[in-house]
Amino acid sequence: MRKIILICFLLICTGSYAAGGKTAPVNDESEKDINIRVFAKSPLQNITLSMYVDDEQVGDDIEYDANTTMDMGVSASYKYFGGSFTLSSESLDDEDKYGKSESKDYQFYFYTDHFGADIYYQKYKGYYLANPSAFGYSEGDADTLRGDLKVVNIGTNLYYSFSEDYSLSASFKQMEKSYKSAGSWLVSLSLNNFGVKGDYSLIPVMVQSEFSDFADYRGGNYMNVSAGGGYGYLMVLGDSIYLGGALMVGLGYM
Repeated sequence: MRKIILICFLLICTGSYAAGGKTAPVNDESEKDINIRVFAKSPLQNITLSMYVDDEQVGDDIEYDANTTMDMGVSASYKYFGGSFTLSSESLDDEDKYGKSESKDYQFYFYTDHFGADIYYQKYKGYYLANPSAFGYSEGDADTLRGDLKVVNIGTNLYYSFSEDYSLSASFKQMEKSYKSAGSWLVSLSLNNFGVKGDYSLIPVMVQSEFSDFADYRGGNYMNVSAGGGYGYLMVLGDSIYLGGALMVGLGYM
């Protein structure tokens, strides 16, 4: 049986600065009343297409990456509720080689120390073929730049942390200020629908014959449910700067 597998990968790295006093408890919940922040983030985006025949991969993966952008955003929260909006500003790599990528990210969320919930809408446009030599192209060729290629991701995430010292609202959304580095084991549940769409086939001309019925594949809509776990950590540096992140592993059904 011949089938095509699509994988979309998105990694977002953010930086944040929090101003405040010099003495306070582990987590200062007074900052939850009204909280407005400006932040920058740089999403790494990738779309990978693979062809399998009788569970054996045929040919090379087809990889599309987005030109790295530095996105600027603003978030606002009141007590446990908040929202954010992020818009791409400029490309960090040569647009002649990698094209121009654009992104928009809307999120609404509810976070406490132990529980977190996100609802999000993300739209990305503009990709380039990341492994052009595998398909007879050179870097920067016109056919490798896919300004028409769009990805829309809509979904929700639920998180729970187990530690009394670690705060999800501080680490994930900077809704309160932390004064002590701490980590926690986490569990998560996610539901999302993502769509991929191009104006013409995502399969390079050189290998379209290998993809048979999928030669004109231009994308689709996919629903995914996943559950997992991992570890989150919030590192406090001095009185006003902190870094937070989490490594999660999960199983999903599409």
